[in-house]
Amino acid sequence: MKKDIFKFVVVIIAVVSLAVMVVKADTDEITTYKDESFSIAKSEFNTSDTVYVQIRMPNLGKTGGNATISVQNRFFLPPTDSITVYVYDDGTHLDDFPKDGIYKGSFTIVSGQSNDSEDTFHAYSGDTIYIVSDIDLSLIHISESTRP
Repeated sequence: MKKDIFKFVVVIIAVVSLAVMVVKADTDEITTYKDESFSIAKSEFNTSDTVYVQIRMPNLGKTGGNATISVQNRFFLPPTDSITVYVYDDGTHLDDFPKDGIYKGSFTIVSGQSNDSEDTFHAYSGDTIYIVSDIDLSLIHISESTRP
């Protein structure tokens, strides 16, 4: 049985020009992990894996409560498949400490159909997955996932 593998690479795009930018201190930093304790960063995922997502707000522009990120199959064109995932900075759910500027959430990669209410996202081998975050409403920040 062939395993489907996804690889995440952080890319930052400005809303206005859509040009690739250098990471700055005021951007949402997206990191993906293989475990719910967020201790093992991972950039390759198989079908049926849960992707644990951490969004770090270095400038603490917005803290506390919850926010949403989008997981989608396209960025430059309108996506044909996407789900909305809640991430939390409230000291509950997957989050450790409230109002520390670190939002956490998760979704699962599936071979079947995507389901927004279950936080499952469908992807084929070779697909690219984008995690889009704009918690502080300053720029759109994208983590791009490509399967080898």
